[in-house]
Amino acid sequence: MEYKVRKKIFSKNKIDHMEIFFDNGDFLSISKKEIVDFSVNLYDELVMGIDYWNSFSCVVESGNIRLKIEKKPNGIYDNPYLCDLCAYKKDRISYIKDRLCVKNDEIVCVKIYDKSNWHFTLYCRTENTIDGEYLLLKFLPCKNKSCDSNFHTISLPQVTKSIVETINLDFENCESITIKKEEIVDMNLKFSETLCWGSGDYIRVVTGGFLKIKLDKEYNYFRDCSLQDKLALGEKGNKQIERRLCGKKGFDVHDICNLYVEYDYAGSAFYRRECLEVRSIVDIYKLSDVEKLSQKDEDLSLYIGGYAQKQDDGTILITFGETSKQNEIFNQQIKKYV
Repeated sequence: MEYKVRKKIFSKNKIDHMEIFFDNGDFLSISKKEIVDFSVNLYDELVMGIDYWNSFSCVVESGNIRLKIEKKPNGIYDNPYLCDLCAYKKDRISYIKDRLCVKNDEIVCVKIYDKSNWHFTLYCRTENTIDGEYLLLKFLPCKNKSCDSNFHTISLPQVTKSIVETINLDFENCESITIKKEEIVDMNLKFSETLCWGSGDYIRVVTGGFLKIKLDKEYNYFRDCSLQDKLALGEKGNKQIERRLCGKKGFDVHDICNLYVEYDYAGSAFYRRECLEVRSIVDIYKLSDVEKLSQKDEDLSLYIGGYAQKQDDGTILITFGETSKQNEIFNQQIKKYV
């Protein structure tokens, strides 16, 4: 399936700071004050990023960054990872000029951050020169692809049981439960064709579908789990997870906000991971009295990703988005929110 998202128009004034990454893994930070000019034209096609959750990132076709390097970066925590940190600390200006314009070390990408510390990763190829007191990073074409659309696109496979290794259920209150492949009985996730921007780069959005699981009590000895109460082992752990998902009566709304998927990928030392955002069915920002609602019912979750129900065969059905709305009991339960 092909996914799309409207291209971001970047402005120097909205950049809080920037990080430059080199091909040997080194990186250094550039403060807002040091960025004199910033302009980029982006390819239409996104690429899979090399960050931990492999979000989808932009590639720069052309443009430039003009920098005026200072002795110390202003307004940021300067924590570079460099092969010669002593030289950097001794003379930051000379080190950066030498690294970029004399040695011409290869830049893999730059990350630009806003004031909320959310970022975009821009993969690129640059030609770097010294222009008086300035450094000029000129972006060069690096793909034989189109760059004329107002939208980015990327083609991705459907998320199916056959390619999944684990799924981490990430709850809105920061609890989480990891489900292994063998515990997945069936799954069918529905996605928006439009990607969203999370705290870093683009990810897919779950709009419907379901996940049916059957918990393995033996896995509780090894399960990656961060419930508020320590996970019990064996059957007691299963009951604990069931209650977190399905409530006391075996049916409840859930507050799963993300699915962190690790795939059965290309073998040893190669990893493919993905964060899938689960949108809340109820927009808490449109509720007239959120505080009054939460005080009235302490167990009331104001983030609703769908519902979870214990089935007669011992499985747990977890639904999302539009699929959840097909259940009348669920629709009755969420009336308290609207």
